[in-house]
Amino acid sequence: MTTYDVEYKQEDVDTSGAVLSDSNGVLDLTGKTVTYVMRDLNTGEVRHEISCTLGGTVNGIYHTAAHGGVAVPFTGTETSTSGQYKSEFVVTGTNFVRHVPSGNNYKSVMIWEKV
Repeated sequence: MTTYDVEYKQEDVDTSGAVLSDSNGVLDLTGKTVTYVMRDLNTGEVRHEISCTLGGTVNGIYHTAAHGGVAVPFTGTETSTSGQYKSEFVVTGTNFVRHVPSGNNYKSVMIWEKV
């Protein structure tokens, strides 16, 4: 059975927390802009670019921006169409752009069809 990093049903609304890091450790996101980008796995089209909130809760523990914490606010818009997506965080600052995860790695997202 295939597993996914993120799973929702169509039109679900939720906020998902994450801690962003790279090979050097947790990223300090203070003063940065973070966007969660979802690309349709079949067409390659960018379907959604979600503005993240700095600071996020993961497994009941709040992580500040200085400790890599972000929150992704999924709305009914991002979960409206069922299908598989690959996704990544894009961190932008002054003279700084970082994609997480790095390299040819992505987070897998599945939006299941609602009944």
